[in-house]
Amino acid sequence: MALTSEQVGHSALVGGGQTALHSHAGGGGGADVKSGTIAASGGTNNVSFATPFSSTPRVVLTPQDASLSLRDALWVVRSVSTTGFSFEADAAATYAWIATDAGNL
Repeated sequence: MALTSEQVGHSALVGGGQTALHSHAGGGGGADVKSGTIAASGGTNNVSFATPFSSTPRVVLTPQDASLSLRDALWVVRSVSTTGFSFEADAAATYAWIATDAGNL
């Protein structure tokens, strides 16, 4: 029985570096997803993305504070752009958010 070696991946990919050498169509592009939290006051609050999206993302926002009853809190996301979004909340709390351009492509 002869032993043979098997290449399991391109060395640039296995080495952890960024590369454009991908075997699937599109070259490895995919949905951009960003997330975070913000300690917000009641009223208008703003979130700026560290790096902009290439198209306007969709944003999901929810309060994280266990002491805040969801039945007692109202919030709405406004003014979404490639660089951030604003939202209005009637309760001061920590809000978690996720923004993605998945489905926009």
